[in-house]
Amino acid sequence: DLYGCDVVPELVSWCSDHLEGGRFSLISPFPPTHFEDNYFDFVFSSSVMTHLNRDVQKLWLEEVRRILRPGGVFVTSTLGESAFLRDFSYVRKRGLRARLKALLEREVRTLDQCGGILDDITNRSLGSAVPADYYRNVYQTAGYTKRTWSEYFEIVQYLERGLDHYQDLVVMLRPA
Repeated sequence: DLYGCDVVPELVSWCSDHLEGGRFSLISPFPPTHFEDNYFDFVFSSSVMTHLNRDVQKLWLEEVRRILRPGGVFVTSTLGESAFLRDFSYVRKRGLRARLKALLEREVRTLDQCGGILDDITNRSLGSAVPADYYRNVYQTAGYTKRTWSEYFEIVQYLERGLDHYQDLVVMLRPA
């Protein structure tokens, strides 16, 4: 069975109208979801954790752990160091993206300067679908990700630029 969920009603409707064989549902920006404990064998999220601050990431890591069966696999993406360097290099060269320019003024040059995660860049592209300060552009190091997320899952593999040669992929197992 294939399930999909999102916080944006229009995206859920589009999937329901155009993708056969799946069950699609609207969820709240904050856990819990309506899924039962230990329900899924596999959970994949693309460009989700990349937009959640560290505290909200932890809430969703707890929720995915709850709905994933023991031994189940969770694959998700992050904006790692290579995405940070690419995005900020582009900003420096082109002078674009005002929300990122503010960081340049703070002289943020590495993610290590931020403790391994930079999660204070607000992204308003979802409009009123989420609370005003909810959605962000979040960059984090592999070290931060492994250290923090291993409290919830066994980190099996970290693939730098593993998604579209831009986002990093993290492959995890829910411990038995």
